[in-house]
Amino acid sequence: MSVDAESADVEPDLSALGLPESLDEVDAAGLGAVVVRARRAGALMDWHRLRAMAEVFERLVAPYMDSDQRVFDAHARAANEIAMMLGRSQAGVETELMDAAHLFAGLPQVAHCLHDGVITGGHIRTVIARTALVGGQDYAPLVDQELANALRRQGSWSLQRLRDVCDRIVFRHDPAAVRERRKASVEDRRVWAENAGDGMAVLHASMTAENVRVAAARVDALASSVCESDPRREGARRSDAVFALLSGELFECQCDRGDDCDATIPAPAMVQAAEAQVIIHVITEAATLDEPEPEAAEPSAVEADSEAAASAATVPTATEVDDAEPTLVEGSDAGSALEDPEPAEPVELVKIFV
Repeated sequence: MSVDAESADVEPDLSALGLPESLDEVDAAGLGAVVVRARRAGALMDWHRLRAMAEVFERLVAPYMDSDQRVFDAHARAANEIAMMLGRSQAGVETELMDAAHLFAGLPQVAHCLHDGVITGGHIRTVIARTALVGGQDYAPLVDQELANALRRQGSWSLQRLRDVCDRIVFRHDPAAVRERRKASVEDRRVWAENAGDGMAVLHASMTAENVRVAAARVDALASSVCESDPRREGARRSDAVFALLSGELFECQCDRGDDCDATIPAPAMVQAAEAQVIIHVITEAATLDEPEPEAAEPSAVEADSEAAASAATVPTATEVDDAEPTLVEGSDAGSALEDPEPAEPVELVKIFV
């Protein structure tokens, strides 16, 4: 692959995208329309870029994936060349090649949404991440169509709402895929730091959502233990509270009231996350919540019980009555005893035997 230097320097034709060459003659009311058209043009450019990368994957990577066992294989070579053209990292381009192939091979209807400007490149990254396990499955076309229909509905698409819609549609067809993705995410939890410049750095930690709720509650509990005269912003107090909890150092109120400070600050190890609330969502089938129906008795058992009841209710013959042993109750006849099988009350028995 190579790029012609002259073609790389060609200015794009903005009029073909519905964009003005200059904003000098655009009034204030027309600037909003320019923003909307520019957003759609950006989505279209993202579509063309991903479409070209998907074609690179299909032509230069896919045919050799099973046979090329080298460390610097076809995938790495293609990503390396594109990375040098774009001035990007090879690892990032390798991921984007896989994402582009997944988008156009497994989610063509969603790709049309990007082409039409319904969503942007940022939305596409979220969709690809939430549907990574759908590719190659029998239900993939159904997920693609349902997701495209949902994206074309009116309304804004925040990343959280988009994640929820993707998860709901995938779960409808394959609950195990959602659980498998969560399992992979849990196994990929980590802590990393990056330089933020000006003597500052950012500490990141990925963990389960419930652990984040508990950790954030402890940070808030310690950060809010200062008095009202503490001059720090809430964000700065929370940052200092995180450091105190991690290092074990004492977290102090920074007001200038001295002995008049009424703050009660616990030691970092004694901070309780009493306000942490974890909500567990349980997804199950409706049949699981229904009352179980009583099991029907076996036909043979029912017939046996019926025969036993019938035999118990049969009145003995005269011969059987004559052969029966004499009763202990004087003046009683066998017929009356058989007709009234219920035992007499204990008091009446005492009276009889007395």
